[in-house]
Amino acid sequence: MFAEKQNGAISRRVSSLNGPISVTARRSSTIFAGEIRLFAGLSSPPFNWLICDGSVLARANYPELFNVIGTHYGTGNEGEIHFRLPDLRGRVAIGVDREGARIANAAKQLGSVGGQATHILTVAQLPSHDHDRGHLSAGHAGDHIHGIHDPGHNHHITHSLIAGYGPKTGPYGVTRDQWLKHVQPHTELSHTGITIHSSGGHGHEITGRTGTTGGGQQFSLLQPFQTFNYIIYAGN
Repeated sequence: MFAEKQNGAISRRVSSLNGPISVTARRSSTIFAGEIRLFAGLSSPPFNWLICDGSVLARANYPELFNVIGTHYGTGNEGEIHFRLPDLRGRVAIGVDREGARIANAAKQLGSVGGQATHILTVAQLPSHDHDRGHLSAGHAGDHIHGIHDPGHNHHITHSLIAGYGPKTGPYGVTRDQWLKHVQPHTELSHTGITIHSSGGHGHEITGRTGTTGGGQQFSLLQPFQTFNYIIYAGN
């Protein structure tokens, strides 16, 4: 639809492509049996189009479609005379990746299914993190003693002599010259040499638990979406 202003008035031209036309008129030779499209209609899909809901069909009723997809998407209870449509309810279509260049080992064959709507992280998928000590406690491992070895030790004492010649005053103020000396003792350092014997190995039992975090809830993997019907062309 186009709008333009002419002589102060707005005129509109509506494309005929937007008008109601028959399904037969819209049918094109470029539509192939087995072709899948999105359909936004509230009613049933157009003639010879089927909703991709995994329905079981008789091969005799849809020979052209069966020749294209065969039993690749499953069979009914009577496998020799039935086949199933692809089931795209609540699913997203992706391209086959036979070499695994983009989705390793997940989309190598036509009709492969995979993925999940929700997920719960495993321990291997958690990022590295720490826990607080929580309520851990060490148990008593029993009494024990350590023996010692004392080899004994001695300290050597040395003396320093300071001497000189000079006057000395007596009790009555009389002075006379004599030798003066001063002895200074010195005690040398010595180590004890005591050693502590081992009392054998022992352990302590730790009980309790570290602090916890997280609830293990599953979370959605769905991207933002809007729903339509996938429909498949059954042929003429």
